[in-house]
Amino acid sequence: MIAMGTLSEIRDIFYSGAHAFRGDKELANEIAFLIDNGYLGLKRIIICDKRALITTIEDMSSGIDAHDDASGGGITHMGLKVNN
Repeated sequence: MIAMGTLSEIRDIFYSGAHAFRGDKELANEIAFLIDNGYLGLKRIIICDKRALITTIEDMSSGIDAHDDASGGGITHMGLKVNN
């Protein structure tokens, strides 16, 4: 049996936006199973402050700060690079 807390954490790793999880639920279930049964460990670390990320994304979207040094990926990916 998969603990719902573990499954929620796994979903947050792959998608933590404002919309419903759209990833591969089967894969998330398999990872949660491995964690719940001691085959994998899960330790939460913060790679970026969420408020700083949102501010950076808004600034980049409005052209305030282009951050050319963080090219590649979507704007949220670039925002993570800048704030990490």
